Amino acid sequence: MACSCVEVGIRKSYRQADVIFAGTLVSKTQVGGLVRYIFRVKHLYKGSAQTDTLSVQSSGSSAACGSSFNLDTDYLIYSWLRDVKPQSILDLGPQVSPYLYTSICSRNKPDRFANFYEKAVLKLL
Repeated sequence: MACSCVEVGIRKSYRQADVIFAGTLVSKTQVGGLVRYIFRVKHLYKGSAQTDTLSVQSSGSSAACGSSFNLDTDYLIYSWLRDVKPQSILDLGPQVSPYLYTSICSRNKPDRFANFYEKAVLKLL
């Protein structure tokens, strides 16, 4: 079964997301079918962060709508909180529940492709 996404506008994506931020990918770890990405946050559009880094999980498979990010690249990330810990997430080390999750169906993109309009709307919401 392949991943199938419906394109969603900025405002609806904002309402659906729990945390939206721009940041640089500094680390990624894959265990089983999941990947943990650690981002150094540059700008927080929605939500809160206890430190200057955020950990975001995603499926390791694009067929399961998993996101793929490159190290040392800036991204705009839309993520949401999940309460259920899949078994393979436990193998990634200590977890705080709930944790952040994202997928290719979010509006994630390299920060250089996030246009002025999208960033302006996010700042106003």
